[in-house]
Amino acid sequence: EIGHVIHRDSMRALIHDSALSILIGVIIGDVTGGGMIGGLGKMALGSAYSRENERDADKVSVDLMGQAGADPRAINIFFRRLTEMEKGGGSGGLLAALNSHPITGERIAAVEAMSEKSPPPRAPILNAAEWSALKSICNEGQ
Repeated sequence: EIGHVIHRDSMRALIHDSALSILIGVIIGDVTGGGMIGGLGKMALGSAYSRENERDADKVSVDLMGQAGADPRAINIFFRRLTEMEKGGGSGGLLAALNSHPITGERIAAVEAMSEKSPPPRAPILNAAEWSALKSICNEGQ
């Protein structure tokens, strides 16, 4: 998520979606943006834009983890959990084409490939007490 902030993806997406809505509205003759066809077209075209943002954010994750002396492959623990969750819902066909994120298996492979250039991880970034404190902060308010 830090990669999205660094690249200002939210602002770029807002500008991109606005321009895309206007373009589709002009093409189908509905500049109010209320047409279902316009919405579906925008979603399909916007998904590819978002998938590229996700790939860029993944690269930032790998780079930052490597610079911190951590194992950049650690994000793949999350991606593998996500893969298990996706198995029940399916991820192929038309729905995959409309997905805003790259296919999880592709993300895992990309992280592995990018991580090959990273230096080997150093000792754990947090000691046991720091890790416990962080978990405690994350669990507050639950």
